[in-house]
Amino acid sequence: MRLNKFLKERFEIGFKIYGEYYEIFSNPTSKEFKEVVYDEAGQKVIRFIANKRNKRVYIFHQQGYTHPEAWNELKKQGVEKGSSYLSESKKGNLLGGYGMLKGGKCVLFSSEPIDYDPWDYSKIIKGDWSWVNKYILVTDYIEKLRLRLKL
Repeated sequence: MRLNKFLKERFEIGFKIYGEYYEIFSNPTSKEFKEVVYDEAGQKVIRFIANKRNKRVYIFHQQGYTHPEAWNELKKQGVEKGSSYLSESKKGNLLGGYGMLKGGKCVLFSSEPIDYDPWDYSKIIKGDWSWVNKYILVTDYIEKLRLRLKL
């Protein structure tokens, strides 16, 4: 019996981009949040991608590379499958955004590309992302968008 059958949290990949080494964690522990957190003027920020198809949440450093670059790296290393980040987002399969650590919790405060074009990405807003709340509190953000857009 293998231990990793029972572990949901794990180091996923490490890679170099633009001359710097970065790591991506899936279904992160609080320790892993601390490893990738970026302190921007006293605010602790991470980037994340949640994949609805396999119920995985990936977290990574807020600076250095973008959500599409992280998604491409996950695909390149055989961790994920699918089309481009934006295409999977439009299908409602991916929720990407920025989380801020507040009082021991990570809270979604911005989601690209939803922030720029919520109607084009309405399948994300209409989807059930409650399972992500175990790692990043997303429900309030999504509910506010649903109310604003009357979805």
